[in-house]
Formats: sequence, C-alpha cells, structure tokens
Amino acid sequence: MPSTPVQTEATENEYRITWTVDVSATSPEEAARRARAMQLRQDSIADVFVVETTDERHEVDLSLLDGRSVN
Repeated sequence: MPSTPVQTEATENEYRITWTVDVSATSPEEAARRARAMQLRQDSIADVFVVETTDERHEVDLSLLDGRSVN
C-alpha cells in the first residue's frame, strides 16, 4: 500500500515592513500622499523593503527577486 505524503503547513510570522523615501512637501499629509502615489505608479521602482521580526532584519529587493532589476 503506497504511503500518503505528509503535508506540512508553513507557520505564519509577524513582520514589520518599512519602505523609506525622502519626499518634499508642505505638510505631513501631503508627504504621505506623495509617497503613496510613488508606490502606486505603474513604473514605480519602490521595490526595496526592510522586513523585521523581533530578532531578525532583512532587506528585500522585489525587483531583483522578480527579475526586473532597475540598476
């Protein structure tokens, strides 16, 4: 009788994601809106994120992982 493969589910963790950009604006609200607009643009290069757990820190560049390096 063939054995049934055991499936293991990945455990989800909590992550803090940070995306940093310098923006010139006349108010904090305008700066936030400008940063969000940058992220949403079709040709955006807002692809580098700092991903942290309580004991680890990683820099993740999605453009490199997705094969669309902007260098």
